[in-house]
Amino acid sequence: MSATRSPVITLFLLAPLVAEVLSGSTPLTGIAGLVFFVPMYGGAAVLIRETAVRRGGGRSAVLLLGLAFALLEEGLVVQAIFHPQAVEAASWGAAGGRLLGAHVTFTLAVLVYHAVWSIALPILLCDLIFPATRSRPLLGRTGLAVTAAAFTAGVVLVAVLVRSRIAPGLPVPVARSLGVALAVGALVRIAVRLPARGGRRASRAARASRTARGTARTPAPWAVALASAAAGSTFLLVLMVPAASGHRPVPEPVSVGAAVAIAAAALVASHRRIGDGGWDERRRFALAAGLLPVPPVIGLVQAALHGYGTVADRVGLVALEAGVIALLAWTGTRSPAGGRRDGPEAC
Repeated sequence: MSATRSPVITLFLLAPLVAEVLSGSTPLTGIAGLVFFVPMYGGAAVLIRETAVRRGGGRSAVLLLGLAFALLEEGLVVQAIFHPQAVEAASWGAAGGRLLGAHVTFTLAVLVYHAVWSIALPILLCDLIFPATRSRPLLGRTGLAVTAAAFTAGVVLVAVLVRSRIAPGLPVPVARSLGVALAVGALVRIAVRLPARGGRRASRAARASRTARGTARTPAPWAVALASAAAGSTFLLVLMVPAASGHRPVPEPVSVGAAVAIAAAALVASHRRIGDGGWDERRRFALAAGLLPVPPVIGLVQAALHGYGTVADRVGLVALEAGVIALLAWTGTRSPAGGRRDGPEAC
């Protein structure tokens, strides 16, 4: 039991830490408030990880289920995509247009942020810290039921907090809520129906062949780290800075189109180039190392634009990021260089 308990607890805590604290959304001076978000983020990450492993959908399933969680949180629980003021992001809505009642720029940013940084990255980090359990389920039926109950309770708790303390009087349009619920259900259905990546024995030879063919053109780990950091930060900054500052040097359709192009290019690159060349430990490590600095950068930019947080919060954010990177470096020394293990391949 202890062999699987540690990764479950780690992932349960990593998800809210990366999603809320590393981004500065929950400042270190208000870290006690994170307890209200742990069941929702942690429960979602564990359930999504378990689903991807059991169904064999790989990183595609993780990202689709991450999008479903993002829609659930931002569209139903907090309803921030319709009311950015609920999360003190009114400037996003004021600077951009709407589609089906949702603020386009803000919606695109938070959906991708949650799918990648709130869900996929913590799963990847957990796999790096505990490589021995990467390819197998961590929970039995009882564990899944308890985690699902914790997640449900967390969702209800956050919804109550938003409507009673954070944004009291927030309207709840029935039609919009129903539309979001249907979209969440559709994403979950697609994710769980993805074809499995095949039997392990049958697929090893095919993967070895792809690795041999792709070695010459597979990017080096340092290139993976730089590319992921550049793609992640550019995607969010292209959307965030013009909207948050209230000044758009380019029309919103252009910035949204550029962000979509960046996300699509990163997704294709991760599936084709890294995947073909062998999703090995060094490139998993490099991908995580590239994505980890992005939330603090975004948090510091937001603080500069709006004056959020204190100097202590900003210094603490940098120190916390350094600590997480140090932890990741430690996991790198424990992993066999170039080794490969199967798993959900979160990103």
